[in-house]
Amino acid sequence: MQMTFDKYKLYGAYHFRAFYPWPRKDVQSYLRYKTATKVIEMYLRRWQRFFLLLDIGCGDGALEYYFVKHCKSLKHIHAICLDNNLLALRMAQVALRRISSFEFVLADTNHLPFRSNSFNIIIALEVIEHLSDPFTFMNNIYRCSKDSGLIVLSTPNALHIGNRDPYHVIEYTAKALQKLFVRRFAYCRIFGVGILNLMNIRILVTRSVKREISRIYRSLSKILVIFLTKILDLMDYLISTHIRDPNKASTLFIICLKSSAQLKTQAK
Repeated sequence: MQMTFDKYKLYGAYHFRAFYPWPRKDVQSYLRYKTATKVIEMYLRRWQRFFLLLDIGCGDGALEYYFVKHCKSLKHIHAICLDNNLLALRMAQVALRRISSFEFVLADTNHLPFRSNSFNIIIALEVIEHLSDPFTFMNNIYRCSKDSGLIVLSTPNALHIGNRDPYHVIEYTAKALQKLFVRRFAYCRIFGVGILNLMNIRILVTRSVKREISRIYRSLSKILVIFLTKILDLMDYLISTHIRDPNKASTLFIICLKSSAQLKTQAK
C-alpha cells in the first residue's frame, strides 16, 4: 500500500526548483536530473537509433524538461511519462506542451499497463522508497524492459540523516538496493551522487546553530540557518561528482541490464 502523496497539492510543481537560480535552487534534484541524462546519453550515443523510454513516477515533468534543454540525442527518444497522480501529470503536460515526443499515462507504478519487452530505457527517480512492495515493482520493470534494455533508478541513501521523509515507506542503503536488484537483473552497478558527509554536516551544523542562537533571537536564527544551508548547497553543487563509494553519497543510483548479452555488446 502506498501513502497518499499530496506534495503537488501543497507545493505545486516543486521539482522545478532544480532550475531556480541559487540560492533558491534545489541542488539535489538538479544533480539527479543531470546524472540520469548523462547515463542515457552514453547509452544513446553507442547505438544512435530510435528508443522508447518510460519514466515511472515522472511527477511534474522536471526530468523531461531537463532532457529538452540538455539532451543532444532527444530526437532519438519517444518518452512515455507515467504517474499515479493526476495533478502532477497535468503539470507535466503544461510544462512540456510544445514537445510532441512525450506521452502521458495515468497508472499505478505496480500495475504497468504495457506489453512485455516494450521499452529500451526505463527510468524511476526517487520512486522505489515510496513503495511498500518493491518486488512487484522490480518484476514489472523487468517484464516491460526489452532484452537489450537499460534501467536507471535513484533513491535517497538511508545513511543520510537529511533524507528522512514521512512519505518514504522503505529507505535503502547501497547494499540493500544491490541485493534487491541482483535477484532479477544480469548486471547491476551502484554509484552515488552528492556528498553524504557534506550533507550531514549541513544538517548537524544548522540544527546546532539554530538551537544555540534561538535562545538569543529566533528570527536571527532562521536567517543564519537559511544562509548556512544555501552555502553548503552551493559547495555540494560545485564539487559534487559521482562517488566511488556509494555509502558516502546522499543519493544512490543503480543501473541495471536485463541481459548479460547486452553487457558483452557494450564491452566490445
